[in-house]
Amino acid sequence: MIDAEIGEHIWAEKYDRQLEDVFAVQDEITERVVATIEPHLYAEEGLRSSQQPPESVATWGLVVRAITLIHRVDRRANEEAQALLELAIRREPSYARAYAILAWAKWWQVFSQWFSNRNGGAEGLYRETEELAERALALDPDEPWARMTFGLTLSGAGHHDRALEQLRTALDAHPNWALGRTMYGVALLRAGYFDDAIAETGHALRMSRSTLLRASTLCSTGWHCWRRGDFLKRLCICAGPSKVSLIL
Repeated sequence: MIDAEIGEHIWAEKYDRQLEDVFAVQDEITERVVATIEPHLYAEEGLRSSQQPPESVATWGLVVRAITLIHRVDRRANEEAQALLELAIRREPSYARAYAILAWAKWWQVFSQWFSNRNGGAEGLYRETEELAERALALDPDEPWARMTFGLTLSGAGHHDRALEQLRTALDAHPNWALGRTMYGVALLRAGYFDDAIAETGHALRMSRSTLLRASTLCSTGWHCWRRGDFLKRLCICAGPSKVSLIL
């Protein structure tokens, strides 16, 4: 698959199956294409909107631009993303996605420890993250980013069954969402379901070549490797031909 406008290579895969498996292969291709295109579209739309001042960008453009900034996993970029999302909410207070992505930004802020102990520290940020996710779900019960982030906050608080339920609900409605599957794998890992986490995370890595997915997976699972020494080896096998790099 090639971006026709700039000639950039987006996706390619080779399938060697029996003829009777043709429908299964079609389903797998659909899954991979959807998972590959979504982050690419966010990145392209984020780039276009970044070339304009926030005041002239539509609310959707602000949110997409914020997603791109969040996924840089950089403190200053995260702060800029939160400012854009707050502007989007002021413009359109009923826009569920804006609350959901702001919750996602704050979850990354806690995860990356970009905070001081003032104003409640990590606990206060987690509480704010949960409130934003719940606000998004009140506006749109099918909002997947909100369910994912709400699930991750529950997971961080040790409420594993409730966390997994939230993430499964998001994936039931959006089965081709590679990022959601990655975070479901993280929640499974935290809950102690190592084999299920390996399978789910490997599935996500096969679906999408996104650097963020690989970095999130490896970063989130690092300390668990001390408890399950073969986790990374098995994850790389499960991920198939996709290359996973780890710098120690």
